[in-house]
Parts: sequence; structure tokens; C-alpha cells
Amino acid sequence: AHFITAGADFLMVPSRFEPCGLIQLHAMQYGTVPIVASTGGLVDTVKEGVTGYHMGAMDPDDLLPADVDAMVETCAAAAADYNTPVYTKMSATCISQDLSWSEPAKKWEATLE
Repeated sequence: AHFITAGADFLMVPSRFEPCGLIQLHAMQYGTVPIVASTGGLVDTVKEGVTGYHMGAMDPDDLLPADVDAMVETCAAAAADYNTPVYTKMSATCISQDLSWSEPAKKWEATLE
């Protein structure tokens, strides 16, 4: 799975709900730019236009034509950015992020003290 993720240019995560999600974090470590639904932990970890693309929230009960249109439009925008400085910077920003627990752990420790 890591070889596939590392070899991809984009990773699409069209989840209708996602409490956290690790797949987008793994992808970003390899410079693979995520295209995600705007829900849960995906919103928290993927910054629109900085470390990936948001396609909007998906209907939790049904796949609506508007959801499909949003996915297509977002993928077309990502494809238009591919092989441009925008994509190169986005991929590099993904790689350079500190996705470890060191900083959040310090914040929790300070809160508990």
C-alpha cells in the first residue's frame, strides 16, 4: 500500500464521514497530494490549496449529482495544477509538514500541568 501511495501523484479520499483518517497523512509524507471530501479529520489535516484539495461535503445518505459534479470539478482543478509550480509547491509542503505527535503532545502536557 505504501508503494502505491508513494508512486501516486494524487490520492482521492471521497469519504462521506471520516473521524480522522490516516491514508491522507501517509500520502502527504510521500508528497502525494490528497483530494478529499470536506469532512471530519480530512478537513483538519488537509489545507485547501496548501496541502491538497477539498471537494466539499458529501451527502451522508446518498450520492447526489452535485457530489459527483464537485468530485469532477475538483479533480479537473487538480489536474490543471499538475506539472506547474503550484503542484510542486503543494507536494513539497506536504512532505515538509511535521505530522508527528511531538507538538500536540507538548500542548496536551501544558494543558494538563
